[in-house]
Amino acid sequence: MIEFKKFLFNFVIGGFSIAIITYFIEKIQPELASILWAAPFALFCIIFLSSIMKVPNLVITNFVSFTIVYLFLTLLFNIIFCFLLKKTYLKTHKYGILISLFIVSFLYLLIAFIIYHYKINNYLVNQNIF
Repeated sequence: MIEFKKFLFNFVIGGFSIAIITYFIEKIQPELASILWAAPFALFCIIFLSSIMKVPNLVITNFVSFTIVYLFLTLLFNIIFCFLLKKTYLKTHKYGILISLFIVSFLYLLIAFIIYHYKINNYLVNQNIF
């Protein structure tokens, strides 16, 4: 039962985070929402909750180290997404956002799978590059 309570608590915190960012996008100012999103807001929550739940420091440190490569991948995702919507025919296409989102999501998942499958992240972390 305690595992379910942990899961439920994490779920509520995550939902609250998404709700705040969405609220900022729609009602306040998209730039402020992007600051919240770009700040490792979710990462802060995960680290904080993990430390409360007595996850060993080494496990948390390894988790943060592994995220570095995927943060670069997320940056690439954003650049390609903006390029598709600003520089291609998709900027005027009725479903341009959805098509762009599908393309960059596919590329993200493909590259993330390659990084994971070939253990590229493990190599970088074990070599103390990150």
